[in-house]
Amino acid sequence: MADGQLLSGHIHKAKNFPGNLLKSIARADAPYTHDLHGYTCAAARDLMRQAFSAELPHPAVYTFILGCGQHSLKQYKIELRKACLAGLREAGFEEDRHASDGAQGRFKAIDDRDHGMHMVRVFPRLGASASVSFEPPPEEDLKSMEAELRVDSLQQRASRNELEKLSLLGLAEFLSELLPVLLAGRRGRKHLDLGEEPEALESRASDVLEDLQEAWKLGWSGLQRELVAAQSLTAETRAACCFLFTEMEAQPTKGGSAKLQELRNKAEGLPVCQADTKKSAQEKKLEQALKPIEEKLDRWSRGRFQFRSPEELKTTQVKQEKLQQSLAELKQEIHQAARLRTSAREV
Repeated sequence: MADGQLLSGHIHKAKNFPGNLLKSIARADAPYTHDLHGYTCAAARDLMRQAFSAELPHPAVYTFILGCGQHSLKQYKIELRKACLAGLREAGFEEDRHASDGAQGRFKAIDDRDHGMHMVRVFPRLGASASVSFEPPPEEDLKSMEAELRVDSLQQRASRNELEKLSLLGLAEFLSELLPVLLAGRRGRKHLDLGEEPEALESRASDVLEDLQEAWKLGWSGLQRELVAAQSLTAETRAACCFLFTEMEAQPTKGGSAKLQELRNKAEGLPVCQADTKKSAQEKKLEQALKPIEEKLDRWSRGRFQFRSPEELKTTQVKQEKLQQSLAELKQEIHQAARLRTSAREV
C-alpha cells in the first residue's frame, strides 16, 4: 500500500487511553488508525512503549495521525513526533524509511504532502503463531476515512478564536483548503434533497455544512480586513491570496466578482517584502555544519574518499541524519510561524 493512502478502521480518540486503547491495539487484526491530536508528549511516548514492547498476535499495520490538513498550524507538533519515535525506540523498534507491509519491529514517519497528513506508521513484531496475510482495505473505506479526517481538521481550526490567530497568509491558505470542502457539502445537500447518494466527501461535509459556512464567513471577513490594512506582502502571501481569488473566480456563481477583482488588484499592487527570503542565523548554522558532511559522503559514494573504518562511516551518516532532521524541523517551525499573527506566535 502506498504511504499516501489512509488505512481503514475507526479513528480512535485519546479519551480511552491507556487501558482500553492498549487492549484495542493488541486485539487489532486489520489496519488500525489512531488520532493523537490532544495527546501530551509524555502520554504519546508511553503509549508507543507500552503498546509495542511485546509481540502482537495479528499482522495489523498501525498508523498514528499527528496532524492533518494541507496548511495545518496547530495540528502538527514536531515535539509530538519526537516523543512517538522515542517511545518506539524504547520498545526496541528501529526506524526504516522503506518499511512496507510484512516488515516487523520497524516504524517510519510520513509527511504526506498530497493529503496534508503527518503520520507515524508502525510495523509490530509478531508472535510465532501470527498469520502474515495482509488484506488491503476497500477503496470506499479509504475515501470515507480521508473525508472524515479532512472535514474534522477544518472544523478543529474553524472557531473564531483560532481564525483570529491567523496571519493573512494563514487565512488565505485556510480558505483555499476550506473552499472545495464547502462546495462538496453544498453538492451533498443537493444530492440528498434529490434522493441521490452523495460521494464520501460530499456526505461528510453536508453533515456540518452550517459550520463550514460560518467558518468561511469568519475567515473571508478576516482576510479582507488584513489585506486592506496591509502595506506590503511577502511573495508567498501574495501567491496564496491570488491562488484563492483564482479558485473563487472559477466557481459558476459570479456574485462578488467586482470585490474579488478589487482585492486581487490590492494584493498584486502592494510592494513585496523581502523578509521571507532571509534565512535565520540558526538555519545558516545548521546548513554550514551539514555542507561538509554531505560533500564528504558524496565523494565517498563516488569512490573518491575512503573512511578509516565502518564505524567512522556510520558515525558520519548518523550525524548527517541528525542535522538534516534538525534543519527540517526548524524549517517546519518557520513555516508555521509565518501563518500566525505576530501576537499569536509562541514565544
